[in-house]
Amino acid sequence: MDRMLEAKENFDLSLQEEVLNVTSTQTNITLYEGSTTTLHCRVIFSEAFTTDAYWLFNGKIVTKPKGLHHEVNGASLSLKLKHVTRAQSGMYTCGANSTIGLQTHDIAVSVHRTQGPALYFTKKTEPYVGIVNGTNVTLHCLGIYPAALFDDAFWLFNGSQIKSNKHFEVNNGFVENKEENIKKRLLSLTIYNAELEDSGNYSCVLNTSHGLRRKNIKVNVTFFRVKPCPDEELIFKYDVFVTYSRRDSDWVNSELLSLLSKNHVKYCIDKLHFKLGHPILNSITDSVYQSRYVLAVWSRSYAASKFCKQELDYALQKSFHCSDYSVILIGLESINPKTLPKPLRARTFLNYSDSVDREGWEKRLIKHLKGSANNKFAHVLGTVV
Repeated sequence: MDRMLEAKENFDLSLQEEVLNVTSTQTNITLYEGSTTTLHCRVIFSEAFTTDAYWLFNGKIVTKPKGLHHEVNGASLSLKLKHVTRAQSGMYTCGANSTIGLQTHDIAVSVHRTQGPALYFTKKTEPYVGIVNGTNVTLHCLGIYPAALFDDAFWLFNGSQIKSNKHFEVNNGFVENKEENIKKRLLSLTIYNAELEDSGNYSCVLNTSHGLRRKNIKVNVTFFRVKPCPDEELIFKYDVFVTYSRRDSDWVNSELLSLLSKNHVKYCIDKLHFKLGHPILNSITDSVYQSRYVLAVWSRSYAASKFCKQELDYALQKSFHCSDYSVILIGLESINPKTLPKPLRARTFLNYSDSVDREGWEKRLIKHLKGSANNKFAHVLGTVV
């Protein structure tokens, strides 16, 4: 009987031994960007002692301490790393703390670089796309990137995000891929019934937890197949092509043309230089491409004229295509710049109706017309809107 009691006491004492141990089969783990893994450890401790467990990353706490319930084979602790980035390379520590002490186990994680994030043009798309008014065009980009905590794909037009509507169709679907940790998305944008105002800078954008990538595409919509850009060394036939409304002809004849003639500026206007019997569109394009500058006399009458709009559209598309500063506006009436068509808001604008702006306008205009249309500072003339 005494021996039985002694054995029981020894067993009870063994249960109260101070035991705290942290173990894991993981010590070094190598991953690739975008992959997912789970870290595991096991905590063995005496039932009589309260024990908290936690995870550290490079010495900093990443999970709140968790009170463990005693289990014969030890309590398990896990930490999931989802769609890892290279920033998650480092030392992960499984720790357990109780009144009898502290035990830890370190697991080294190394995340290697993998393909992406990257954006590529497909064979159908190039950095510059030229199309004719009224036609459709689809732009494509292919995004390749490691699986990510978040990913987003979208299109921009002149810096503003494009939403699908009757004019634009946006599709950014996933492409089937056998590699589990690599994702592929085909970004496409279709422009239906393209107009001149659709000319501009388009961007396909891929944004993931691994980084942001962007590809730019310049789209030029024309009413005809554009001609080659004039060489700056070329001697132009005219210094300036003047486009104006017939209702403003008195001012044009008395003020503008006399000023140009007096200063030996060779100008082109429809009533003098468009050949009889020659197709009107050909006359407009010839005048635009044979002139160093195009000067639009802007007024309410001009804005209401379809013929004037046509002349200005050709001038703008040539300027956009050739990346020059060849279009100039003179406003005869007080006009709020915000009411101008968007393609005109970044152009040189001389407000003749403003007494301050009008003072000395002749000298500034002549100096400007005799300068280079390719000079990036050439647009500094009057009020730039």
